[in-house]
Order: sequence, then C-alpha cells, then structure tokens
Amino acid sequence: MYLRCYPYDRWQMSSHQEELRDYARRLGLGEPAVYLDNGASSLGPRPAFERLLRHTAGGGYQVLLVPGPFVFSLHDNEARALTEAIRSFGCRVLELPSPTRLPALPANDPDRAAVRARLPA
Repeated sequence: MYLRCYPYDRWQMSSHQEELRDYARRLGLGEPAVYLDNGASSLGPRPAFERLLRHTAGGGYQVLLVPGPFVFSLHDNEARALTEAIRSFGCRVLELPSPTRLPALPANDPDRAAVRARLPA
C-alpha cells in the first residue's frame, strides 16, 4: 500500500492504513507492505514512493492498494500518469472502494467478478 499526507499526520494515517489492510484481507491478499510518505508534498521528494517504484518496476509487486489517486498527486493528469506508469510494470492499482462503488478495475477485467464477490454486501 502507498500513503502520502501533507502536511505531516502525527497519527500516520492510521485510519487509511487499517481500511487498506481490511481491504487486502477481503481480497485475500494478505498483509500489505506499507510505503508511507508522511509530510511529503506531491511536489517534493517522496522517498517511499521512489522505493515503491523501484521495487514495482523490478516485478516485486502485482497489486498496489491506495485510498485514491490523490496519493500520487493532487493534479489529476499527473496522478493518472503515475498510475499508468505503475500499471506498465504489470502492477494493478486498486483504490479503496467506497461503500457505493467497486474498486477501479476495467469492466472487462476477468478479476472484476472475483473482486465484487469478496466485497461486503
């Protein structure tokens, strides 16, 4: 999972971490590694994100959980570009679903039905 908060969050985004851990369990993914850029602006250095990119580019991860694309950037175009860069490494980027929507998977993704089946009713 990747989380970023600016300004610094002294609770280290504990609610987002717990929600993403629960989501990972519901999907049968196990305990996720946590990459946390606490206090890092999307415009400045993000050491955890850089480590995540290197590991993902090397095939280290197949799924990345995020609360939403805003963790990559507050600018929609940049957030989309970074999401696509991660996907180009063969890694799925799954957003934490709201109670009213499915996670971000293409409609033709064969795993969509499996993900839907694991979500609470």
